Amino acid sequence: MDRVEQKGRHPRPASPQTVAASQSEEDGLTGEDVRDLFAADHPIFAVRTPTEDAMGMGLCVTGVGVCRDDGRVVSPRTSYGAVLLGHVLEGGLQVEAAGQSVRVDGSGFFLLDCLRPHLYVQDGSARLVWAEVTGVTANAFLARLAPSGIAVLADGDPAQSDRLMTRIVARMVRGTGTEAQINCDMTDLFYGFAGAQERRAEKDGALVHRAIAYICVHYRTKLSVDELARQAGMSVFRFIRSFERLVGMTPYAYIVRTRIRAAKGLLIDTTRRIEEVGRACGFVNVTAFGVSFKKETGFTPYQWRRLHQLR
Repeated sequence: MDRVEQKGRHPRPASPQTVAASQSEEDGLTGEDVRDLFAADHPIFAVRTPTEDAMGMGLCVTGVGVCRDDGRVVSPRTSYGAVLLGHVLEGGLQVEAAGQSVRVDGSGFFLLDCLRPHLYVQDGSARLVWAEVTGVTANAFLARLAPSGIAVLADGDPAQSDRLMTRIVARMVRGTGTEAQINCDMTDLFYGFAGAQERRAEKDGALVHRAIAYICVHYRTKLSVDELARQAGMSVFRFIRSFERLVGMTPYAYIVRTRIRAAKGLLIDTTRRIEEVGRACGFVNVTAFGVSFKKETGFTPYQWRRLHQLR
């Protein structure tokens, strides 16, 4: 069995009923066993120094723990480890890093680049299970799942994710399970999050295209990002992030580009006044139309009409 350095106070022992129930598990652990293990109010954590063989796998769990606090707690951090996977079991937690702030509620997972300064803000009673991971594969998962350095993770199978995280933490704290088993469980957990992210991206793509179709029909009217998010059935934050990732620009920029594309045709194919063309394409006044048109094309509407009508 690998040597584990344990820190913190010892948890209270599991009840006889829990121990008996856990005997059917491959390593003597169940979710109830772990809940009992972590029932104490004091922090529990364990750290492990990776072996050379483990480092060769590219992903190593180097520390785990559980913490529970009551009331408002603000915990600033400057540099701990490399990658932290957190799982909020009860209550809620606000995590701030890389100029962003995310809210993680009970049963949610988050991924964090701990080499950057970060802050945990907790209101009320909350319980958090965490695992610190290092290695090139861990960094690759961080870049894929949380490219900005922090993200709430999509979870396609919450029960499986909870089971794996529970087993990882319990094995480390109790000193059961091999280093390879623990690292393989963590790898499976990360692959589960990656798969859920891909499936969510596919769904988001369909929802974003629904919003694009709505823009193409209603660009002449007043449009807001809130309205587009409602049409897509997404939160505003998720809609904007998904739209920018899939389209390469903000929803507002796409609305303007659609309006300009329509205006180009009207300027060439009709003799309508420039201000009328602008209003027909959804611009509130001729000034806004002129500024947006020149920014997009490099020409004023008048210059564009002259240039193309003379050909």
